[in-house]
Amino acid sequence: MKYICGVVLGLLLAVSCAKRETESYDAAELTSLKAWMKRYIPERHPGRQCDTLDREGIYIVRVTSGTGAEVKANDWLFYDLTIGDLWGNIYYTRDSLTAVVEGTSTLKTHYIPYYNIFTDPNYSVNENALYRTLKQMREGDSAVVYSTSRFTYGSNSTTGLFVGGYQGQSSYPGGIPTVIRVKLHRIVEDQDPVKYEEGLTRDYAKNELGRGYVITPGVDTTDRATWVDTVTLHQYFKIWDAPDIAASYRADREQVVEDSTLKVYYITRFLDGFIIDTNIDSVAWRVWRDNTARSALTYSKTSNSSYVAGMKAVYKMKYSEWCTTVFTSAFGYSYSGVAAADANSTTGAGVATEIRPYTPLIFDLYVADYQ
Repeated sequence: MKYICGVVLGLLLAVSCAKRETESYDAAELTSLKAWMKRYIPERHPGRQCDTLDREGIYIVRVTSGTGAEVKANDWLFYDLTIGDLWGNIYYTRDSLTAVVEGTSTLKTHYIPYYNIFTDPNYSVNENALYRTLKQMREGDSAVVYSTSRFTYGSNSTTGLFVGGYQGQSSYPGGIPTVIRVKLHRIVEDQDPVKYEEGLTRDYAKNELGRGYVITPGVDTTDRATWVDTVTLHQYFKIWDAPDIAASYRADREQVVEDSTLKVYYITRFLDGFIIDTNIDSVAWRVWRDNTARSALTYSKTSNSSYVAGMKAVYKMKYSEWCTTVFTSAFGYSYSGVAAADANSTTGAGVATEIRPYTPLIFDLYVADYQ
């Protein structure tokens, strides 16, 4: 009996000590953050705020003040984000220059603002510091938030969490204060990312594909130069030729048959021209210095059903023609987008480019005259 009581007492003491150790560590971390703030960003700093909606541990310093709309629940936001610590280590960044300095920049990483919906992360404490900062911001604001790990990642490491060229020089180890730099670029109007994306796609088609042509929604033009899908109204394309194609050769080419199997070369890019994928060797080398051998995509409606929407333009083409088509995410990789990733986590070869939610894409397509 004495032995059992001794074991139980020992367990209780161990649990009690562990609890006190955790509490003591949290208190020590908060004390160190307070001391750092007192020395480097004193209370008289004009931009300093302390979030009073929670316990101590979040300090927000406004760097610039915007004049745009205020952030509301369920807004879709574009914002730059860099996460580091008090010693200047960087664990995550959307800034290309910072990535170059840290040695983590890749040619396949699209360094543009983060884009997601602003909702209350009450299911987790992981983003509370960022959430409480964004909810106080306007379009054009930039701020730096200093917080204890309780309001960021806690005692968890971020190993494997940040990839695809956005990671810093090391992973966040957990349990130390963090520094988050954020700049709010834009709030999508009417909380409607679909409408916003459709507008971007339509404007690109009008300004880039439609020069010299009239784009009429729902009308399939007879000259095949500019076409609007009569069903979706959010997929546009323009068929064109390389400038060195002889006129006699152009006249002899056959029209692509709709139920045929084709050999297609492609370039996939964003509206700003950033290339994210291609099966053309020379393009891959010029853009990424990648000399991996590539081959034509064998395409048919039945074997590549997931590509039907984005590739629909090929059946308007003749062999050896080029086509540029632009379309909304509904006809590409879906509204949810594609997360950034290391293409081969074992060898570290390549990076899969992030496609943000509700992002239009462009395909440059070439149908080979051999099958």
